[in-house]
Amino acid sequence: MPPTNPADDSAGMPEWMGEDETPEGLDLSGMLVPVEPAPPTSIPVPAVELPTPVPSPKRRTAVPLGEPFVYGAVVVLGSKVPSCEVIVEHEIPPNLKVLASSPVPYAKRGRTLIWKFERADVGAKFPIRIKAAAINGADWGDHGQATFRTSYVTRSSVAVAVVRPAVNVQLIGPNGVELGASTGITLKIRNTGTCPLRDIAIRIAATGGLTLLTDDAISFPGIPALGEATATLRVAARTAGPGSLRADVTAIPRTAHSAEMQCLVTTPKLDVSFAGPHRWQVNRDHSLRVVLRNSGTAISRMVGMRVAIPAGWIVSPVPEGFDAVNRVVFVQWDRLEPDASTELPLTIRPTLPGTGCFRSVVEDTTGQCEAELHANAELDPADSHSILERFVREVEFGSENRGVKLPASPRAVVHTSREHPHVIFAVADTEYAFPLGSVREIGRPPVSTPLPGSPDWLVGVANIRGGIVSMVDMRAFLDEKPGPISQDRRLMVVSATGAEMSAGILVDRVRGILSIPPDQVREPAAPIAARCSPYMAGIAALDRRSVIVLVPDRLLLAPEFLPFGAT
Repeated sequence: MPPTNPADDSAGMPEWMGEDETPEGLDLSGMLVPVEPAPPTSIPVPAVELPTPVPSPKRRTAVPLGEPFVYGAVVVLGSKVPSCEVIVEHEIPPNLKVLASSPVPYAKRGRTLIWKFERADVGAKFPIRIKAAAINGADWGDHGQATFRTSYVTRSSVAVAVVRPAVNVQLIGPNGVELGASTGITLKIRNTGTCPLRDIAIRIAATGGLTLLTDDAISFPGIPALGEATATLRVAARTAGPGSLRADVTAIPRTAHSAEMQCLVTTPKLDVSFAGPHRWQVNRDHSLRVVLRNSGTAISRMVGMRVAIPAGWIVSPVPEGFDAVNRVVFVQWDRLEPDASTELPLTIRPTLPGTGCFRSVVEDTTGQCEAELHANAELDPADSHSILERFVREVEFGSENRGVKLPASPRAVVHTSREHPHVIFAVADTEYAFPLGSVREIGRPPVSTPLPGSPDWLVGVANIRGGIVSMVDMRAFLDEKPGPISQDRRLMVVSATGAEMSAGILVDRVRGILSIPPDQVREPAAPIAARCSPYMAGIAALDRRSVIVLVPDRLLLAPEFLPFGAT
């Protein structure tokens, strides 16, 4: 048979054929040859342990040409540690053609077969078998040896301690503290490095509403690796608002860390307000609410509220905690949470026209707040005259329902009758009075129509219940300085006695109704040059103040006024 091309020796190499496929009578034991290991390519370890070579039988017979036979080696890892990248190389002898191998070679370079094993544990064995056939009837009895070269790599590691200093500081405490109180803050220092720390120094600083009550410097002699130390700080809340606490730590070996915590200084903030109707009417029940709210950031404790009720305004039904002598409603709450509100509902009935001032004062352990409500009661235009008459029947000197204080002077003559009622009203800073019998209506000023060429005190005319009534500005008529127009301004429709003559009188405020007997009306001690002097009956002294009593007939029938009167 012609020689086979060595480059094609392994071409089309079949899978490994077992020993049962070996030609009968062929002794394969002598074909297993030892492998001589090559030096390792990394850290030296014990060489690969190889089995003791089995001597090949001395046979002088040649292997028949083309007759297949098996040879190989067993590689035993003799290293004391696992190895990796074990490589076995075998150079195919001359005059030999490889038919198959187990395992399949990793690669082939010329006539060299290469096997590669990724990992080998201690004592691992790698059997390699090659099935081949001789060329030209070569005799293997004298040189039937095959050479296998091995190499491998072992890796070992050595643990080396790394010195790394590191420290961590924490501030642990509440997020808020009430104004005026104090609290404790925990300072925790941890050695998070790999070596002990010594000469640990901490600087503490408080800002905002907080004040530090303990020392601002703390020290520790040392903290072992992964150890920790703690200390307690105390702070006081001095000013409402945000506050903060900061800690800076240094240690040897050189390392540092900082921590900061926010702590809000909380405080209650009470707000009181009134919620009532926009329009008050005499002898009508109205709902009035006194609203209390804690808009602060802390609990308000021991809260007390006082609400003063003006004279002439009745609370019905009488609430619990009402002091009838001082006309004060008192309510108390143990606590009021932040952002919470409560209210005191009242039912109020004004008995007289005019202004009443409600005043509320609220106190807790931190301070007080107050609010006022100026409510103006007016007569209903639909039944103002009947209401005035009913007021006159109810008003009595010394009663709690009076709209204007009664004479306190011992010289004043006190009458307990319901006679001689007068409507008290104000123009600028002066108070005047009209007999109730001449007052037809009291209400808010209606829309008026100006009259061309009329005096400046004549505002115009208005339709009052189907009748045309002249509207007279008493400020301008009495030569008073112009003033702001307020919500208290009222219209009084006044009629002359015995004459069907009436006019609308615009006044700044209606005070109420009082009885003014004729013997209380005095002539002025000296003549007065005021514009009102031609129309006055005299001056009445009421509770240390003077009221000018006017005569409607003198006003409405005066020559300067008469042309503009209305029927």
